[in-house]
Amino acid sequence: MSIAADPSPRTPGAPGGGDRPYGLWFPLALCLLLQVMVVAYGTTPVLEGRLMGADSYTRLNRVTQLHETGDWFDSAVPRSNAPYGDVLHWTRPFDALLLAGAWLGAPLTDFKTALFWSGTLVGPLLQFLVLIAVMWAAAPVLARHRIVFLGLLFLVNPAIVHYFFAGRADHHGLNLLLFVLSLGLVVRLLSSPYRAGPCHLAGILVAFSLWVSVEALAALVFNLAALTLFWVFTGRQLERKAFHLSGALVAGLAVALVLERPLSGILEVEYDRLSIVHLVLAGLAWAYWGLVLAAGRITAALDRPLGRPLGRLTSAVVWGVLAGGLMWAAFPGFFRGPLADMDPRIAPILFDRIIEVQPLVDPRNPALGPFVYWLGIALPALPFLAWMIFTTRRETVRTGFVYLSVGLAVFLPLAFYQVRWTVYPALLLLLPYAELLGRVFERTAPLSGGVRPLARAGVVAAFCGVFSVAGLALIKVERGIGAYSPIPAACRIDRVSAYLDDPDGWGDGARTILAPVNFGPEILYRTRHRVVATPYHRNGRGIVDNHLILSATDDASAQALIMERRVDLVLLCPGATSDPAPGSLQRRLVERRGPPWLREVRLPEALGEGFRLFEVVR
Repeated sequence: MSIAADPSPRTPGAPGGGDRPYGLWFPLALCLLLQVMVVAYGTTPVLEGRLMGADSYTRLNRVTQLHETGDWFDSAVPRSNAPYGDVLHWTRPFDALLLAGAWLGAPLTDFKTALFWSGTLVGPLLQFLVLIAVMWAAAPVLARHRIVFLGLLFLVNPAIVHYFFAGRADHHGLNLLLFVLSLGLVVRLLSSPYRAGPCHLAGILVAFSLWVSVEALAALVFNLAALTLFWVFTGRQLERKAFHLSGALVAGLAVALVLERPLSGILEVEYDRLSIVHLVLAGLAWAYWGLVLAAGRITAALDRPLGRPLGRLTSAVVWGVLAGGLMWAAFPGFFRGPLADMDPRIAPILFDRIIEVQPLVDPRNPALGPFVYWLGIALPALPFLAWMIFTTRRETVRTGFVYLSVGLAVFLPLAFYQVRWTVYPALLLLLPYAELLGRVFERTAPLSGGVRPLARAGVVAAFCGVFSVAGLALIKVERGIGAYSPIPAACRIDRVSAYLDDPDGWGDGARTILAPVNFGPEILYRTRHRVVATPYHRNGRGIVDNHLILSATDDASAQALIMERRVDLVLLCPGATSDPAPGSLQRRLVERRGPPWLREVRLPEALGEGFRLFEVVR
């Protein structure tokens, strides 16, 4: 990895100055050590044969189906939303990564075990790669010795680290890798002479990100907005760079569409996964930059207005309005977001109970703990970033920090809208925060004897942990949105799944199970059975019916839906669900007062009192 040297003078006593410099190997070694500790201390349950979260099991289910059928274009989940089946909005790149890992391990064991370990190790592998990418991306902005601090801060930031735990088979880690690589390329494009290769690579990376998840639309907006704003207000010759970047984006999305969809589905309009919608959007950006280049080449009269900031700004605004109007006319659901086609009934049933999609600060129940925990570094980093922009003499550094501020203008509002977006501003804030840490660290240089190492250790520890500790303390006091309650041991699905899949019992054939929504993916992974509900917005009907059955106070309506769904078994675990409403079917089943057409099944003593299982009597 090549890290550009910092031409600014070294501070005496700073790493890289009078002291022995810290090697960039240190954060990489620490990354591996922390992952081992996370597994050894049981933070992630992989040594017990379990993964983290419902999404991980859904991913492995998809890859298993792909391995068995070989049908790349089939996103159906036949055993979900029983008896109708379901179709997921996820795309294939992350599946392919997991499948490649499973194939590598298959010669040593069976496919299912190899796939489990592929899903287990993909998070640490991606964390290692993202760490390298972060240090590379920051090289034009941070001095070499401060990049080490950046690596340390990356490894302990709670908004970032949880995406990379062993056992979390989640595409967000891959998206973060692509996001950071695009950051590194664009920050270099803004300050370096024109070369087509880096422009094309940046466009392809953004296209690949959109293929992985349409969440990357925000990264697309960020990077195109940054190029446009620098072109408008600085007069830099960025037209060719933006044209080639957006052209590569169009080409990359076109290839991705062909790889993701059968030819019959190329023109299908979908907002929650890559479709023709996103290709048209990229094409409009490419067309704008093509017109800008053409205007400069046709006549001097046309070029003159674009030679002034007001003219450039006017052209960008006019085209933005026209492009927005075209998108509205062609794809009216685009401006409602990826969930434009979601059944609105599932929001209060499902999403209102998921921490990641709640606001960072909920106006209905204001609490500071989640903000301090997830984004507390913004408190010192944002004003320091502003100060650096106005005081830094090096143009490359100033450009980098202004670029980060554009990203923060995009991602901070999204973070306050939903907690899951905090990872992006956290990544952007790491750079000014690492610069601030480096400067405070260097203030300890005049200290002598054993005081200096103690002071330096204290500075690093404070910067790395003060907001996490303070945030957790506030959360505990406020009982805010950031609190996390693990599923009780009595409700572990792997334990009851072995009983349900026993071929001498319920596993003698495929049955339909009604269970809490978050149980669905693991039941599908561990058994041959079907489920009604899984926690994904396209399974809206299954989620709604699941809720209507369990919340029903009228037995006749609940029984009618159960018969329509051909449910065979009802599985509950009182410790893993919120307190059901009085009189609801779920409350009565928990209290063993169910209707006669639901007969309780006596579970083995090893399962304890955690689960309740009922057979539907027909």
